[in-house]
Amino acid sequence: EYSTVIPETITWEGEIATVKIPTFDIGYSQANVSKLMGEAMKAKGVILDLRSNGGGRVINLQHLAGFFLDTQAEPMGTFVGRQNLVAYEKETGKAGASIKEIAEFTKAKVRAAKASTGPYRGPVSVLINGGSGSASEMMAAGLREQRGAYLVGSRSAGAVLASVMAPIAEVKGYTLQLPLLDYVTIKGHRLEGNGLVPDAEAPIARFGETDKAVVTATNWLKSKAK
Repeated sequence: EYSTVIPETITWEGEIATVKIPTFDIGYSQANVSKLMGEAMKAKGVILDLRSNGGGRVINLQHLAGFFLDTQAEPMGTFVGRQNLVAYEKETGKAGASIKEIAEFTKAKVRAAKASTGPYRGPVSVLINGGSGSASEMMAAGLREQRGAYLVGSRSAGAVLASVMAPIAEVKGYTLQLPLLDYVTIKGHRLEGNGLVPDAEAPIARFGETDKAVVTATNWLKSKAK
């Protein structure tokens, strides 16, 4: 029996918990994440490791976000598509609006799901790198803007367009990926093509080396937990 699924994990450094989420895609286990976050609730600080997490399903992002953000009071951002543009132009009579203006106009926001434990209210640090994309960037941005989370690592991928993929019938072996929606954070930052710049730079540790990102995040959390 063989599986390529990498499970979510929790590790401890004293009273600091590091929760690693490898993906928000099909390998994401809501049951396992709920269990781990239940344990993390007692921590003095939480490190959320989203390095090399390329994203995945928004429903899984919302599930994890529920353990950190209030469903109503702390929205994460706005998906913006053609329908939002048409609605904006029809109601305001204006054309050529920026994506930020359309996002502010759009009432529907991406929100956390309601978690059984309630949101964690201790200090949070998020680890990101160039492989952190899509839902990972949305999560990290939401925690930074709503909870003051400290981002450590390197600039994220800047790849958040929601899209569909379909095979091209006329050309065997080729698939068309069509973007449908853009995304703007609740404070107006367009992640696509920009990504997230961390508060502290830290390289990925090679085998046997000390993980400087974890050390940096741990030290920051300890300073906040005093």
